[in-house]
Amino acid sequence: DRVTLFVVLRGAVHVVTLPVVYKALVRKAAAFRAACADPRKDYRAAAADLHRLLLAPATKHLTGVKRLVVCPDGALWDVPFQALVDGRGRFLAEGHEVAYAYSATGAVASLTAKAGRRKPARTLLALA
Repeated sequence: DRVTLFVVLRGAVHVVTLPVVYKALVRKAAAFRAACADPRKDYRAAAADLHRLLLAPATKHLTGVKRLVVCPDGALWDVPFQALVDGRGRFLAEGHEVAYAYSATGAVASLTAKAGRRKPARTLLALA
């Protein structure tokens, strides 16, 4: 039920237990994605809430870090982290370059899916 953040820096790994249970995080992530997808909805409150829960507890470890590589898992896979808003109203992307990579779970799923695929036919459709 706990949610854990791993902050991996050169020469150090910090483990931060986040102040949210997984079921609540699933609901908050879904609400944020829905708000981002609908221009009539206000996403900023949800963006600030997720930032407070997911990133604020690791602020001391992220100070001075320019590039964040986010490896989301589960309910966080579809969360646009660059749109999270900090306590000063700034988007995460304003202070950091945000890139994404597979989590361990995602990497295993990708490798498993590749192993079960048939080889492609020897045809090509190219558009320019």
